[in-house]
Amino acid sequence: MAVIREYDLIPPHWIALQTLEEPKPMGELAKQLSCDNSNVTWITDRLEERGLVTRTQAEHDRRVRLLVLTPKGQELREEISARLAEPPEAIVKLSRADQRKLREILGRAIANVETDR
Repeated sequence: MAVIREYDLIPPHWIALQTLEEPKPMGELAKQLSCDNSNVTWITDRLEERGLVTRTQAEHDRRVRLLVLTPKGQELREEISARLAEPPEAIVKLSRADQRKLREILGRAIANVETDR
């Protein structure tokens, strides 16, 4: 969350940027965010103001608005993704042995979550 905030984004902005591998109908983004279409309009307005996305008409149906990630949006998404992939300083400071133990423990925790589904 702190990294995303450094870029003056909120979680719905980041989720939108992450999901726009291909042009996507705004209604589909609303479903992914589990929110109303009007909220997606607000999210899109903010991203569009910053030059991160554009809206375009779908070729198959001009009533459908597609969200398209701009080159600036792609750059920002890659930069944030790289930052999020960096381990926190508290983890970096652990010994290699402790990092391995932590990885094992987290792996078991993830396996437990997956079996509970």
